[in-house]
Amino acid sequence: MSKWRWIILVALAAVVLRSPAFYNPIIDEDEAWYTVAAQVMNSGGDLYQDAVDLKPPLVFYFYAGAFAALGDDMRLLHGATVFWVLATAIAIGFLTARISSHQQAPHLAALLYVLFSPTFVPKALATNCEIIMNLPLVLSALFFLKARTSATKVHLLLSGAMCALAFLVKYQAGVLLGALVGHILISESLPSKAWPGRRRFSQALLIIAGFIAVLISLYVYYRQLGSWNEAYFWGWEYNFVFMRGLTLEYFLNRFLGMTPRFILIWLMLWVFAVVAIKKAFESPNEAPPGVLFSILWLAFSVAAVCVGGKFFGHYFIQLLPPLSILAAVTLADWWNSSKAAKHGGIKRVVVIAGILVPPLIYLGENWQEELQRMREENANYQMLAQRISHLTSAEERIFVWGRVPELYYFGRRLPASRFIACNFVVGMNTYNYYDAEASMPEVNDAIWDSLMQDLTEHRPRIIVDTAPANLRQFGKYPIARFRRLQDRVQEHYEAIDTLNQVVIYQRRRNLFQH
Repeated sequence: MSKWRWIILVALAAVVLRSPAFYNPIIDEDEAWYTVAAQVMNSGGDLYQDAVDLKPPLVFYFYAGAFAALGDDMRLLHGATVFWVLATAIAIGFLTARISSHQQAPHLAALLYVLFSPTFVPKALATNCEIIMNLPLVLSALFFLKARTSATKVHLLLSGAMCALAFLVKYQAGVLLGALVGHILISESLPSKAWPGRRRFSQALLIIAGFIAVLISLYVYYRQLGSWNEAYFWGWEYNFVFMRGLTLEYFLNRFLGMTPRFILIWLMLWVFAVVAIKKAFESPNEAPPGVLFSILWLAFSVAAVCVGGKFFGHYFIQLLPPLSILAAVTLADWWNSSKAAKHGGIKRVVVIAGILVPPLIYLGENWQEELQRMREENANYQMLAQRISHLTSAEERIFVWGRVPELYYFGRRLPASRFIACNFVVGMNTYNYYDAEASMPEVNDAIWDSLMQDLTEHRPRIIVDTAPANLRQFGKYPIARFRRLQDRVQEHYEAIDTLNQVVIYQRRRNLFQH
């Protein structure tokens, strides 16, 4: 098949498989968080100071930049995400071309990435951290392999810098740095059983220098903004507070619940990738350096998916670039072999069916159920948001008690607090989400002081209480449990409406100060 036919095939696959996102504005709750934070930033607010989240900053700047360019309609961003995915696929193709001599391998790797990135869970259609970070990750690997052949220092620095950019989208992406440095130090040491030479250490230091340079730039930026302390606490330190809720039981339940399904759906990818790994270990001296690097990259990525023990379906997208490369290298070899041509090409048909049928069937079933659930949820949020918009002017802010940031997005109103979702205020996290009651000792007066300060400063016209409706398991946190918030609501607000058990409070108009 010609190059242009491959390009058309890959592009069509991306558009068709991601098309449900074109008419669903919010695919995943995380998107709503990113969206509202980006709107706050584009309205003059500072991340971590005026919009709190525990994720690193670049995903929010990605959204803010996209909204500044395209407007804040998430369906447009979902359309733009197709081009981001295609750019990642093209970069994977260039990377594969440096590893395999088969002309088909780069096209196959690009196609596999596009096919499998949305076909494990429907939420993978979202513009999530994994989709965003994979492009700089692949570019980092591409610059690294270029440097291995050209010995250009700039490529090593760029490799480290791109890895850092991916790290600042999602911290787990930083494991690639270990693969880069590890490959430099061990690629020649293992065959000769000798210590790496000075040149190898210099190359490793250049990659690390590129990585650190980006982090230093970020530090200087937040220092100039005057919000470094908030950025460090919420964007870094709080992640470790959050992870204290992880237990071995939770880890094993999630691992056993998600990993077998993931392996089954991506089975043919794993089969061909494992063949490449087996062949490389049997003849390490004959294996292309790029294959050995991809194996190391995959191993580090597997470890990254396990960090935190959550095993959400879209987390596995991080494995896809090295997995697609390894599978494509083996698949191209096999496709052009005499074994594949036997029996009139029936084996090729079976392999194609094995690649396409499981994920498409699984996705088709899940799309029907999950997208219907998304549409119903969004319809409920849009109905509530329409009422909120009717009760407020565009300049007035609102406060949502709960973790439903979609109400800010659909209502076109900015939050009256830095806490876009109130899980940080009450101590709710992934690990205690379904507990009857949940608390964290780190949820202290300082956090509540921040909330009360925000409500005093922005004086929300509307407070929306989602706890009575138990939206996203927030029913265990009624306002009555929190004296400071209850006193404020009772003194300054009155309940004016209840929609689907969500209570809307309006600030009394004759009140001029708190």
